[in-house]
Amino acid sequence: EEDSNKDEAVAVAPAGIEEDMESVVAIHNCMNEGTWSRILQWEKVLNPVTSDDNNEEGLMPKLMKFCGRPTDLSPKAYIKHYLLSHPLPFDRHDWTVTRTDPTDGSETE
Repeated sequence: EEDSNKDEAVAVAPAGIEEDMESVVAIHNCMNEGTWSRILQWEKVLNPVTSDDNNEEGLMPKLMKFCGRPTDLSPKAYIKHYLLSHPLPFDRHDWTVTRTDPTDGSETE
């Protein structure tokens, strides 16, 4: 997986920083892992039944899809860039999370 992340990072990186790609990929992966931790924190707040205490029932949220979209701006990034003159973000990922309904065992996105 790290090689595919490196290829993706090279594809979106400005020219001339190929020698820094190992560090860029490490930072990129760290940011993604931190984002997943924040997703799990929000899941605990919004869906308390999916807390770690209930994990033996298979109720923890799961990452169903992780899609890199480095050239697409989110609405927030669009507003920040074009209205507030913030720099463009380095990368974007869409995360699709599934969770199990404890009442009937069905999965929802």
